[in-house]
Amino acid sequence: MTKEVSDVKAEFSHSVSDETPNAQAASLKSGDEVTNTQAAFPKSEEVEEFPEVVRRTIRLEQQVDEELEQLCSRERITRETFLEAVYLVCSDKPEIFQEVLAIAKQRYRQRKTAGEKRKFQTMGKKYE
Repeated sequence: MTKEVSDVKAEFSHSVSDETPNAQAASLKSGDEVTNTQAAFPKSEEVEEFPEVVRRTIRLEQQVDEELEQLCSRERITRETFLEAVYLVCSDKPEIFQEVLAIAKQRYRQRKTAGEKRKFQTMGKKYE
């Protein structure tokens, strides 16, 4: 039996579903055949509508990193999407945004001071 591409697209749509892709694939009968598989991929216009993303490496305090990892794993999100959401919420709430900035600036000063101390310790060891 041959299925039309539109039928396959409907079965494998990106709508919110509790069904995993493997479960969706299993719903095809063993005799089913998909025609014109290229049509099942997103069109280039659809892909161009996706926001552009960039790659960044971030350094986090170990305890914060562990807690954030647990949160993201439990909620089934990524660190990146969590960070984006936090920024978007804060940017709409100036009071919260200022509080977050104050904490961020304090942590920045602490890290800068710690980094300078480590640098001087390393330099001191070279001259011993």
